[in-house]
Amino acid sequence: MTSLPLFAVLLLAVAAPFAVAKPYENFDTWCGGGADNLTSTDENWESGCAPDVTADDLLAVFATGGSVAELPAGTAAAFAGVVLDGANLGGNHFEFTAGSGATVRFGACALTAVDAPSAITWKMGWPITLGDSAQTWTIGRNNTVEFNATIGGEQDLVFAGSGTAKLKMGSARSGTLKVTSGTLWLDASWANCTNVVVAGGSSR
Repeated sequence: MTSLPLFAVLLLAVAAPFAVAKPYENFDTWCGGGADNLTSTDENWESGCAPDVTADDLLAVFATGGSVAELPAGTAAAFAGVVLDGANLGGNHFEFTAGSGATVRFGACALTAVDAPSAITWKMGWPITLGDSAQTWTIGRNNTVEFNATIGGEQDLVFAGSGTAKLKMGSARSGTLKVTSGTLWLDASWANCTNVVVAGGSSR
């Protein structure tokens, strides 16, 4: 696996202070160097060995190449967290796709889109379920994250940061959805949603 970069250390300092003293045990960065876009292809990861995305302990960073990451059909992925870092991506968009029946669970490190030097759009087509506790998803400057699949779970979900989150499919969750900063954009399928709280930033 690759060594832990500074932004990942800062992320862990927020999510799990006790883990900062040592490198994250299961960390890898997507480079998109394979012949396909599958997360199971070794060459798509900087380590040269595809990590076990079902193990519940992977901090996956999408940062250095490619434009699509696809979960193979039937995969029950369970990430500790996902980091989106567009500074060295080489493009202004990245898409996450899923084969039939694939699902994703986010753990304590949740989702962070690192401040970008210029505008970048991330299209999240993975159907996501939150882990066992409330989560904060941070969307940094110049990032737009479009969630094109359901977000499930009973836990509260907070959006923070100065970027934009676009929820383009109705929720499959009962917890409160809260925005504390940045912009939260909800499409028409959320018109009758009663559990959205605007504590800062804006919603549309």
